[in-house]
Amino acid sequence: MQRAEILMATAIGLILLAMSVSVAFAKDDESENGGIEQDTVGVTTPVPGIPSNTGDRAQGQRDDDDENDDANDDANDDANDDADDDSDDQDDDSEGEGEKHRSRVADVLKSLLDLADEDRGIGDDVREVAREQASSSEEASRAINAVEARSTLLEFLFGADFKNLGILRSSLSTTENHIERLKKAKERAISVDVRAGLNEQIAALQKAKDDADAFVQAHEEVFSVFGWFSKLFQ
Repeated sequence: MQRAEILMATAIGLILLAMSVSVAFAKDDESENGGIEQDTVGVTTPVPGIPSNTGDRAQGQRDDDDENDDANDDANDDANDDADDDSDDQDDDSEGEGEKHRSRVADVLKSLLDLADEDRGIGDDVREVAREQASSSEEASRAINAVEARSTLLEFLFGADFKNLGILRSSLSTTENHIERLKKAKERAISVDVRAGLNEQIAALQKAKDDADAFVQAHEEVFSVFGWFSKLFQ
């Protein structure tokens, strides 16, 4: 009887031990599973084009800001360039006809001197024409400035500044002679490039002369009281 009790107690102890071990393993499994679930909390599957977390969203916002800054910089640069172009146009418009004429002819003379160095056969003739034309264009520029400086009242009463218009006409006659001399020099030029260059500068000088001729004609035809009375008595 005593032996049976001992066996019974031993069996009960083994059962209790097995149950304790089972409970311990169950708790370990729950702890591991819970850790995994805890680790996976907050993790989402990334979607293309959408930031997956706060850091990505912040980076995307910074990229957008950078693009906006670049766009603003480009717009400002374009506006500044347009303003510079407008300023240059205003500077050109503010120049008098005399300064415009001087500038156009000066460009032609510089090119003529370069061409003279390229062809020794006609170099001396071209340089002489350039030197004489420089003096003539200065005279023409001063005459144009004087005509433009005449007051509106004087022009209305007595007409344009015919004295300086006469000086301008004489200067333009000299320019016409220079154009003819350049045409003859072009025929004697050996280099094809020099001929082409002379042809281009002759055309530019002719254009400057034509514009000055139009200036003279426009001022000669201005209405004046004195001119009107003169026509009545004629």
